[in-house]
Order: sequence, then C-alpha cells, then structure tokens
Amino acid sequence: MSGTVLYAGGFFPTAGVFPPTYIAKWDGSAWSVLGSGINGNVYAVTADEAGHLFVGGGFTTAGGAPANYLAKWDGSAWSALGAGMDWQVNALAVSGTNLYAGGWFDKAGGVPANCIAKWDGSAWSALGSGISGGGC
Repeated sequence: MSGTVLYAGGFFPTAGVFPPTYIAKWDGSAWSVLGSGINGNVYAVTADEAGHLFVGGGFTTAGGAPANYLAKWDGSAWSALGAGMDWQVNALAVSGTNLYAGGWFDKAGGVPANCIAKWDGSAWSALGSGISGGGC
C-alpha cells in the first residue's frame, strides 16, 4: 500500500477487466494496470517514501524492457535497478534510501550476493557473506 492506493502482485488471470500483467493497482473504486505490466510472477512488493513501487519475482521484463527479477515503477514507467539479479527475488524491504532484496540469487547487479543484497539507489552490494540453506 502506498498512500491510499493498494498494489497487488502475483499470478492472477485478471485484475478487474484487464488481462494478466502480474501487477495491478486498486485506487478504492477501480483496478488499473501499471504500464504494460510484468512478464512473470510477482512475489514481493514494497514502496519507498517517495511513492516509488518496487516489485520482485520470477520475471525478466517490466513494461517490455529488460528487468531481471526486480523492477521499479515511478508512477508512469518501469525501470530496472542496475543489471538486476541472476535469479528470483522473494522478499523486498525499504529502509531510508536503501532497498533490500532477498531471494534465490547468487548475484545482484553482477556483484556476488548470497541470497540477500542492498540497492543504495545507484549500485548493488552484498550484506556480508549473505545467507544460505534451504534455497534461501
């Protein structure tokens, strides 16, 4: 939720009358799509204080452009966060200006990051030696 808007991501056949885009917005009275959507399942959704929406999952494009398992919606367009991940993102959290991602990835933006990483707005970094076990 961001302000009074609810965002829903996942694997669903429709959002209201719209075709599957894996991410949709509810404004209190109607569903709408975010651009042309995502090309695969969305497993995590979070927003920052500026109202940017971040989604992670099992997808490789957002709005028709490359976005490896993680994308940002700025209210009008999708964008990738660097080179993205090398595999699925299952969890997202925002703290201040940092975005944290967890999932089944070994690299974040080409940087070794064992299942957990931080995006500072311009680059990815690992959190220590990461985590392991049970597929992260």
